[in-house]
Amino acid sequence: MRDNLKRLSREHYQGDAIVHWTQTVRDRKQGWLTPAFFYRFREILTHTMFRYGMVCPMFCLMPDHFHMVWMGLFEDSDQLNALKHFRSNCNQSIARQGRL
Repeated sequence: MRDNLKRLSREHYQGDAIVHWTQTVRDRKQGWLTPAFFYRFREILTHTMFRYGMVCPMFCLMPDHFHMVWMGLFEDSDQLNALKHFRSNCNQSIARQGRL
């Protein structure tokens, strides 16, 4: 059974919002957190932050999930759109390693 928190309405993730994101790996699989993925993760994160007008002052990668704090910088910053872009790129990177 999944015990997810309910999402807030969209406006809570826009503008200068500060959100703590927790992202899990499918089925809590491990083995994806390699040095190569770590470097790719930072590239994807940097690109996403620049593209969507945000900063990530801290993140923590764990064996089966990761945490990030995202902060919007502009009125048109949209963390939900940014997260969709970010997850898509991370999933592709993990899949290329044959880990997903």
